Amino acid sequence: MNPSDAFLATAPAPPDVERWALAICIASFVVFCALIPFASVSLPRIDAFIPIYDAIFALNNLLTAGGLLVGYSRSRLRGVLVLASGYLFTTLLALPHMLTFPGLLSASGSIGAGLQTSAWLQTFRHGAFPIFVICYALLKRCESASAGARADTQGLVVSAAVGAVAGVCLVTLLATIGHQHLPPIVSGDRFTSAMVAVSVPVLLLSLIALGALGWGRPYSRLDVWLMVVVCAWIFDVTLSTIVNTGLFDVGFYAGHLYALFAASILPIVVLVEASRLYGGLDRRLQSLRNATSNSPAHARSLRNPSASRPSVN
Repeated sequence: MNPSDAFLATAPAPPDVERWALAICIASFVVFCALIPFASVSLPRIDAFIPIYDAIFALNNLLTAGGLLVGYSRSRLRGVLVLASGYLFTTLLALPHMLTFPGLLSASGSIGAGLQTSAWLQTFRHGAFPIFVICYALLKRCESASAGARADTQGLVVSAAVGAVAGVCLVTLLATIGHQHLPPIVSGDRFTSAMVAVSVPVLLLSLIALGALGWGRPYSRLDVWLMVVVCAWIFDVTLSTIVNTGLFDVGFYAGHLYALFAASILPIVVLVEASRLYGGLDRRLQSLRNATSNSPAHARSLRNPSASRPSVN
């Protein structure tokens, strides 16, 4: 097995992986197109949806961040570290988003939130993730798996984690203490015209991230599945903030489900890739056992066991 194949970020994507990823994107796009005409249809308000969504979203992203940090510790690719910090950022931002959602814990949310805080935190989350993906795509083109072999891995991981925590604290303070300085994007359960003006640049960032990943071959396995993630992210932003009219309509629920789907892709891929690598290791060990058992020396030791025993004087 080629050593580079052990890293999700450096293992080349075989044609069957690309076909599977393309099929998932096409299926997701078909469902997305079918949902657009119904995006503004109001549905019952389910208050439990937000904490359940944020909990699952955070758990999946935390698993992905951990897997990417393990990958960085082995590959030393700075792009993988940046992507891991992006997943950690979106994980940590789920907590203030849940605490500040209007009507969940209080009329305007807790921790000093205003009526706009939760919506702005979701907007920041929608916009930040593609920025991390763009940075990953640009960094991976100018480094190799051995380029950072002498880097202080532990120190860089700690710095990335501290940076993610600091970023979450910064945007949370901006959306809570400084919410009166942000334009209103929600009015009750309805979106204002400012929501579209804010969401369109966020959508463009996601499209740029998709283009950055798709620009230039060959693709790694991580590149291919990140394209699927970004596609689902684009469908989430479009359904939940642009083509719908507010909270708790078809677009709102469907967009959040697309976000959960996006957050679930890489954890599943990491598990599948780990199974693939362990399967390859088992096959190599079995082939070594077979080669050893078929060797002439092993055959002679079986015919004459006393010959292989050390003499005792």
